[in-house]
Amino acid sequence: KQEMARYDEAMADYHKARQLDEKFAQPHFGLGEVKLKTGKTDEAFEHYIEAAHLAKNSNNQKYVDLAQERIKKVLQYKRAS
Repeated sequence: KQEMARYDEAMADYHKARQLDEKFAQPHFGLGEVKLKTGKTDEAFEHYIEAAHLAKNSNNQKYVDLAQERIKKVLQYKRAS
């Protein structure tokens, strides 16, 4: 219960950050992390895709690599289930 409250709080913070700068990859990456940890793999996948796209457009290779790694993780998880 307490853990879910923290996830809800994190999602709210990431949504606020996304509103401040729609071209920033980190909020989408963070939302992907929360969605993945709460079992919402389809939503996580979409956020990771968007994070990779935004990071690529801003030449932020760190987040491109991280997002691509998580995309692979989600795909492996989906294949296993």
